[in-house]
Amino acid sequence: MCGRGRAAAAQGGLAGADQSVLFSDPTFTVKDRSGSIWTGLGDKNWWMPFIDGWAHKCGAVAFDHAASIKWSGGDGDLSGHLKSLYNKFSDKDVLYKIRLNHSSVESMNLELQGVSANSYVSNQLYTDWQPRKDEPPGDMMGYKGAVKVLDKKEMYAHMKSIQDWSDLPKLLVQDPLDEFYKAINKDGCSVSIDNPHPRAALGCLLPAAATLYATLAELHPFIDGNSRTRTMVLQTQLTRAGAHPVVLYNNGWAAYHMNSLKQLEEYLLGGYCAWEYVAETGKMPYEGHEPSFLCSNQPWENHQDMQTMGANASPFPFYDSKEDKCLKPPKTSNALRQPSSSSPSMERDNLPWCANPPSCTIRNVRDNAVVNATKP
Repeated sequence: MCGRGRAAAAQGGLAGADQSVLFSDPTFTVKDRSGSIWTGLGDKNWWMPFIDGWAHKCGAVAFDHAASIKWSGGDGDLSGHLKSLYNKFSDKDVLYKIRLNHSSVESMNLELQGVSANSYVSNQLYTDWQPRKDEPPGDMMGYKGAVKVLDKKEMYAHMKSIQDWSDLPKLLVQDPLDEFYKAINKDGCSVSIDNPHPRAALGCLLPAAATLYATLAELHPFIDGNSRTRTMVLQTQLTRAGAHPVVLYNNGWAAYHMNSLKQLEEYLLGGYCAWEYVAETGKMPYEGHEPSFLCSNQPWENHQDMQTMGANASPFPFYDSKEDKCLKPPKTSNALRQPSSSSPSMERDNLPWCANPPSCTIRNVRDNAVVNATKP
């Protein structure tokens, strides 16, 4: 769960989001009138699609009150805000008949940050920070990304030159949403959730969802809570289009550690199969393959060894791309996860991931300075 944002938003980041503003789509055909797919994991495991798989052993409260999600003034009650949004979208009329727009995504982001619509954050919601350009190059581990997006520094420079930032919501949120809806509403685009072959089942929805997910990651619209927000957007829109959510091993950095859209699609297909495993068995899909840490001491994001946190791949490939089918996980082990595939920078010296500060030295996620890993 990446909580990284930029401490100071660029000028013109006004949100003014009205939490009641949603775009009604009367022409949309409800794909699942029972609404049971969204709630398919039940009261016990509802939270799994929203919490990184590597932290599932800590449950819905895995990241509650972590410093990385409170630095912008959030209340730290992530599990409470996730449940609030989960309950909201459990209303089939909200989930299936209402199309997201930039205002509703802004409101979603504010809730997932744990700040009110009247807080200072709401007036500085957007930022010119762009992870692929502004994070230390090593954090991307040599990966180039699944999609290409606009250069936010150039965009902000132009807006500053004309003293007009009104297009921020459109360029950073609304345009990606519109492209997604355009793609899935093309003639012949359909989802066959009963098809046992995941890629065939999702059809045109898969590349559209992967593109939306990657684009929101690369654009990084908001000052904080971006991975939380794009995860909620992904889960709701997969379900709205007739599929079901995904359960991913890493909701934060995975979207960055890809070289093609196809790689990201297969990562999402693994999460699609992991959801079905949970729905069938009620078990945690990554149990026994997560790194070791104490739930009372949330692990820091070590950007020097993101592979150990599964930011480039899941520890077990739930999806077989050759056969287009889901796989059952092997018997669990207590061994720390090993990278399932080498990255372009595997030959570099990567420090081991620090699960429980202060037992090692890592990079501070706030300012990227190498420090003794003491938790604030």
